[in-house]
Amino acid sequence: MTVMIMMQKNSALLLLITLISLITVSLVLGPAVASMAGDDLSTDRPVIEWKDLTRQEQRILKGHAGDWDSLSYERRLHLQRGAKRWLSLPAGERDYVKKRFRRWKEMSPEKRSRIRKRFADFKRLPEKEQQRLLRARKRFKNLPDEKRKRLRERWKKLPQQKRKEILKKRRDGAARKRRDSQR
Repeated sequence: MTVMIMMQKNSALLLLITLISLITVSLVLGPAVASMAGDDLSTDRPVIEWKDLTRQEQRILKGHAGDWDSLSYERRLHLQRGAKRWLSLPAGERDYVKKRFRRWKEMSPEKRSRIRKRFADFKRLPEKEQQRLLRARKRFKNLPDEKRKRLRERWKKLPQQKRKEILKKRRDGAARKRRDSQR
């Protein structure tokens, strides 16, 4: 009987020590872990209130007005920087960006997904390969419209299997270059 009581007291004591340890660890590490997780528990950062934005920034970010208070500090800062960047663009560039964005929204989700994947693939290429591709694209864009049209038609006339082979060779070559550059 006394052994049973001693075991219960030891279990209770062990549980109490474990709880105290957990509470201490959470108090010490909690803010650090929360900040790594993206929570905005830190008070040393200025809070970006909706009223602190300029009228122009508010106009640009009006879609976020209703949920502004629930956004993290990082998200608010990102949006504010984007609004400032937008305001610094010349009118002609703004029109170009609006046109591109409209085209993007009109694309199917599948096409947007393919484009995101291709962009991610491009960003994983070595810098030299990226520059080579950008130069090739620029050369193509600088060709006369008629020549570009003929090249596109020639590509479309190729059998599907041949196009796949060409693209596979290009991908394999890029992957090989990527591996070689990482060595």
